[in-house]
Amino acid sequence: NLVSKQDIIIDCMGWTSHLGAINDPVFDLKLNLSSHLYLLNCLKNHLKKNSLVIYLGSTVQYGNNKSNFINETVSMLPTDIQGINKLSAENYFRVYSRHYGINVVSLRIPNCYGENQPYAGEDIGLVGGFIKTGLLKKKIVVFGKDRNRNIIYVKDLVNIIHKIATWENVSFESYNVPSINISILEIAKHISFLIDGCQILVQKIPEDIKSFDSSGYKLDYSKIIRRISSYEMTDLKESFNLTVKYFRKK
Repeated sequence: NLVSKQDIIIDCMGWTSHLGAINDPVFDLKLNLSSHLYLLNCLKNHLKKNSLVIYLGSTVQYGNNKSNFINETVSMLPTDIQGINKLSAENYFRVYSRHYGINVVSLRIPNCYGENQPYAGEDIGLVGGFIKTGLLKKKIVVFGKDRNRNIIYVKDLVNIIHKIATWENVSFESYNVPSINISILEIAKHISFLIDGCQILVQKIPEDIKSFDSSGYKLDYSKIIRRISSYEMTDLKESFNLTVKYFRKK
């Protein structure tokens, strides 16, 4: 009864803990793969005609890809448990779209941060982890000077999803999401400027993290830009400042 009445469904079910997925792969399987199958089995028979489903995938699906500029057509070979399950979920959406005529947009989203993100526990995302460490008066540890990440502020992501919500007759399409490619050390520096007494410590990357660490390649998001024509990215200093304020309250 719920899904049959909707014009748009945004599937953001899942779990974002990469280390947690390594330690408990069956739990990650339930949240990042099985949950979407339950939804798809409802959609195949009950979704309104021409309704749109937006699945929030991840750039971890690409794994440690050797290409320097990643578009949606490159091969995907995930290097961790979560990447495997996120990629498998996208493939389920692709197959169900073809067999049952479901309009699906799959977004491959980079590191996302901002207000209302998780703040408890150890694995709360790169930006969140740095902010929490700084506010607790601990040194922000950066593994290596030359590692990059693609990041997006949550409100910028929401605005992009809002633009996509008007699309019709897409069948199945996957898209890289616009993002900022920045060194992890620069992220730490931005955050340290916003927290009094915050210090940064650069260390060699541990082997257990190195084994599933992505290369920080740049994303080619020209495909989605051709569809949404324009988008705005919040100033990096402003988005970090708003996220730090959120963490202070918590």
